[in-house]
This record gives sequence, C-alpha cells and structure tokens, in this order.
Amino acid sequence: MKRTRKILVTLLLILTAVFSLVGFSGCGFSFSDGSTSEPTVWTMETVYARAQELGYEGSLEEFRESIRGKDGQNGAKGENGKDGVGIKDIAVNAEGKLIITLSNNTQIDLGSIVGKDGKDGKDGADGKDGQDGKDGQDGVGIEKIEMDGSGNLVIYLTNGKMQTVEMPNQDVHTFGEWIVFSTQDVSCENKLFYRICSSCGLIELKKGNYENHVWAEEYSLDKSHHWFECIVCDEIKDKAEHSCNSEGFCIICEQQIDKIDGIVQDSIRYDGSVITWDAVENAQGYQISINGGNEIFSSTNKFNYRVSTGVDQVEITIYAKGEIVNGAPATKIFTRLPKIEASDITFSATGEMSWTAVEGA
Repeated sequence: MKRTRKILVTLLLILTAVFSLVGFSGCGFSFSDGSTSEPTVWTMETVYARAQELGYEGSLEEFRESIRGKDGQNGAKGENGKDGVGIKDIAVNAEGKLIITLSNNTQIDLGSIVGKDGKDGKDGADGKDGQDGKDGQDGVGIEKIEMDGSGNLVIYLTNGKMQTVEMPNQDVHTFGEWIVFSTQDVSCENKLFYRICSSCGLIELKKGNYENHVWAEEYSLDKSHHWFECIVCDEIKDKAEHSCNSEGFCIICEQQIDKIDGIVQDSIRYDGSVITWDAVENAQGYQISINGGNEIFSSTNKFNYRVSTGVDQVEITIYAKGEIVNGAPATKIFTRLPKIEASDITFSATGEMSWTAVEGA
C-alpha cells in the first residue's frame, strides 16, 4: 500500500509540474513562449500505465481502488457550473419553417408553419360590401420554452398544449468532489484541486478561486476594526472600522469595544484653588467645564483653578474620556460661604465661644 501511495504522489507531482509550466488556453495548453498544444487528457488507463512504468504491479481495478480513497468531509461550495444550452433565436425562414437556434448555435427545424404562396389570380370585379363577420378564434403562439430534467426542449403553447423536442446526446461525465492536492501554506485561491470521473477515469485539474474560501460566521476584531477570516487560510474580507454607540457597542459586529465608568459626583472636591476627584479605571483623561465654559482637558484627576473675587458660586462638570466612548458626566456646585465677622463671636461666663451660624456651612 505504501508503494502504491508513493507512486500516486509521484504521478500527482508530475501533473502539478506540468500545470505550473503551462496555462489553459481554450481547450489546449499555452506555453510561456506563446505557443499552444493540443490538450493532454489523463484517463485512468493512461495514469495506470504510467504507474506500471514506475513499478506498480497490481491490476487496473486494484489501482483504481487504491487512489479512490474514503469519502471525505463535505468541501466548500464549488464554483458555478458551465452554462447550459438555452434558446438564442426563434424565427420563420424563407421556406415558412419554424427554426429554433440554441445558444450553442445548434438549429432545430420544427417544420413548415406557413404554406407556399400560390400563383396570382386575375383581379375580379369589385363586389358589394359584405356584412361584418364574426370575430375569429385566437391564434396559437408560444407562451414559454424550458429545458426538462433530461435536457430536452419543452415548448408551451398559448392553447395549453406543449411539444417536447429531444436535444442531441452529449457526453456526460460523473465527477466526484473536488479534492485539494496542494499542501503548501497558500491562499485558497492559489491551491490546486483535482477530481476523477467515476465512469471513464478522466482527471480534471483546476486552480482555486475566491469561492474556495470558507469564511467564518463570526467577526474577528481588535480595538479599532472588525473583519471575517477564512478558516482554511489566512485571508480576510470586509475589514472596517467599528461604529460604536454611546454604550461602546459596535452596531456592525455587535461587540462591546469600549466601556468606561462615569465620575462619582460625591468624589468631586474643591477648596477654592484645586479641584480633585476619584480617578476612573481605563480613562484616557478628563474633560472639565467650569460654570458652563469651554471644556478643558486634564490628563490626571487634579486641576488647579482659583475662583475670581466676587464669584460666590462655582459649577464644576467633569467626565472621563475613553479610547472610543466617554463616561457619564457628573456636575457639582460649590458655594462661597460668607465670612464670620469678629463681632459675631461671643463668649459665655464659663468661657464657651459661639458665633452666628452660616447658612450652607
């Protein structure tokens, strides 16, 4: 069995070498110098003969079984098949025959539908105008034309009848699934595939294309982008930047990209010269607005601000900036308390000091 496998691998490597030196050109091969050759068809018999030259000693049937292999898992969706045969034109020729021309330029003669012209008769005398006749019956036309399961042409007429036209027989191969031959770590679009006809042993080779990728159903992502990856190779598609809502979720890949907490209002402190607050985890900085003014950026949770003379109230708004989204803002109002005058301070007979209470203290 190992010797048979070795022979098969040798044959496939020969085929690979051939296809790396030549390219497809119509039904033949085109070489790098521009010349062409007739196509080389590798049937099961020619491959078996080559195997015998390499030392294989079994029968043809044993060789066929040795390379057939077990059924593999379902592969990726295959590329579209070759175009079928359709109708290119329908016309009545000069002989009055209905001719259907197919897309492969095959013509089907459905026979005469118009009789031959008779000889011209002599002009008769003008007769009296006759009475209007009754409406005639509707003529028969073609409603539609389809191909049936056997590849025959089915013509549906407007009177409900149909006519089947048998198409010429064509050679039909029974190929198995495409099998990946390439073992190199390359894109699916550059892999080599082969398949074998179970009826005649014909081997077909093809190069992969975009349809051979097997794309993951879930997005891959980082902090800034999301994309789909091919689970077979390293190719990616549909890479795009995140589009996040206010909660940090990307509305396209539906993943939470960023989350940052808001400022705790009670943590905001102000002594008349310095504003401080509790730091927020993962914050990239902070935006501060005082008394509704322009926002000021601070990289730390501390900001120097001295209140102007005559200003009795300071409104401070702070929010944490995230990499993508921002935390909820918090606002706190600080009021300047009135000065306690010396005249407001009194002492009791026991020496206890007291003063007039200040509102808001």
